[in-house]
Amino acid sequence: MMSNSDRLMNNPRTAIAFRRWDKMQLGIKQRILKRGNYCIENLEQL
Repeated sequence: MMSNSDRLMNNPRTAIAFRRWDKMQLGIKQRILKRGNYCIENLEQL
């Protein structure tokens, strides 16, 4: 999603998520990304 942010920011529906992400504290962002990576890496076990 982040790699396509330029394109997605022009869509009103997805722009909401990007604005929310931009306002988030760095620590929260890091925890979300860490959890996302864990889920991707362990998809078969979840």
